[in-house]
Amino acid sequence: SAEYDAIDKVLTTYFTLRTAPAPDCFTTSASGANLEIYVGMQGPSEFAVGGVLGDLNLTSRLDEIRVPVLLTSGKYDTMRPSIVETMYKQIPVSEWKILPHSGHVSMIDDAGLMNDVVADFLGRVEKSSLDSSLFSPKVWDNNGLITDREGEVILLLKSDTQWLAVLVTAVVTFVVGIIVGRWDKSRRGYVLLE
Repeated sequence: SAEYDAIDKVLTTYFTLRTAPAPDCFTTSASGANLEIYVGMQGPSEFAVGGVLGDLNLTSRLDEIRVPVLLTSGKYDTMRPSIVETMYKQIPVSEWKILPHSGHVSMIDDAGLMNDVVADFLGRVEKSSLDSSLFSPKVWDNNGLITDREGEVILLLKSDTQWLAVLVTAVVTFVVGIIVGRWDKSRRGYVLLE
């Protein structure tokens, strides 16, 4: 309805994307969404999950994740802190950064900080992998500082061009993940749907 659309538009500016006007990357992505699939999974309302995901709860299995996990959420995110905190507490090797100016689309609302956080995390994951050491998650605060598990403050280095390195790393990681996932599925005999 027109009333629902108006309410959704207002709430989106507070809790989803706080950057105004919305950048082209967001509007282009949103305009290309397959609403049939999205509504089927989410349900007809943004205010409650009611689709096929409505009854899905894998919280009890989060402790099975054995790789480092970076959880990020915006201070004004639709993914409320209690939900992310539950994941953070259940995933054994995880860290959680709340981005101070963001709604749900923190990669736009807090782009520089998000890129710094992801670059730092991926750098530490790679370093622990290369030198065969255990990954030690950091505990992040909301002021852009980093603390280790003992509470010692470590300054987060920032640069104007670091976003490019993070973007390239993220794309390469994503592509490698798809390739490895497909290889593993074919190796195990799963049928790949194209």
